[in-house]
Amino acid sequence: MNEIERENVGAAPAIDKHWAKLQAGRKAQNPAIFWKFIKGDRDRALHRYEVDLYPESSIPLLISDEAGATISVLDDCLFVPLEDDEWRGDEAGGDARDAYSDAIGWWESELSEIERDI
Repeated sequence: MNEIERENVGAAPAIDKHWAKLQAGRKAQNPAIFWKFIKGDRDRALHRYEVDLYPESSIPLLISDEAGATISVLDDCLFVPLEDDEWRGDEAGGDARDAYSDAIGWWESELSEIERDI
């Protein structure tokens, strides 16, 4: 965003203010959704050509009850976990689509804040 949006000279001060706020939280990894997910996934995708989605097309699921245990398979697109999502706290282990939805919501909020400052 910094390089592209700075072409709009009027946006530069608001972008600088926003980036300074993000940088202030870098050491504490706050906000976690940016430092541990958005920036991390971006860097992995752009620099290492990796994504953090579970790499298999199906996921084995162990189901156990009083009668015993069986293994079922979750088919493609039913559930897509992230491999590393501890940054989500209580929601860790959830579907990647939920994490991406959270990230989009966070960005929408941040962009609205920048727009208010312009």
